[in-house]
Amino acid sequence: LGLISDCLTATTLSTPHDTIVMIRKVASRVPAKLSNYIGGTTVATVPEYISPTSNTTYSVLNPSTGEHLTTIPITNNDEINHCLSIAHTAQQNNWSVVSPRERSRILLNTAEILRTETQPLAELECLDTGRPISETLLDIRGAVDCLEYMAGISVTSSSVGQHILLNGSEPSSSFGYTRREPLGVTVGIG
Repeated sequence: LGLISDCLTATTLSTPHDTIVMIRKVASRVPAKLSNYIGGTTVATVPEYISPTSNTTYSVLNPSTGEHLTTIPITNNDEINHCLSIAHTAQQNNWSVVSPRERSRILLNTAEILRTETQPLAELECLDTGRPISETLLDIRGAVDCLEYMAGISVTSSSVGQHILLNGSEPSSSFGYTRREPLGVTVGIG
């Protein structure tokens, strides 16, 4: 029960009953069924991208209790390809034309939302993974730190390139110039 208690609250719960009450309270905030969001909408509202196999779902269980938490869709290749297409379009039409300062503001706003919601996000991560709150809090705080770091780089590095002399150090020789800018879409699985 120490792990479960630590998982759900930074303070130790006094009885096993308190622990179960806390687990159920946090679990009650989890929707019964989750959907994939692609391009700002649920997949269910974009039927042309759903193949018959996309009705396959996965039951998420609380590893501490074995209780059912929610049901999530198993994403199929059509949905993945649609996600990538939307991400490429967003990068080309939106992110690449947004000024470094505005990109920085967006990243800082996202970091602030995560900071504000750290505790509930960490509790949900505990339910999903069974890890202690001390670890999941660090994960959320680490994400905030990364976003703030990237926001800083976005502003400071984007306008500063690097001038590199090629073929020796003579001022009249060839040179290269580097500039940091968004290159495109990356995919992460976690």
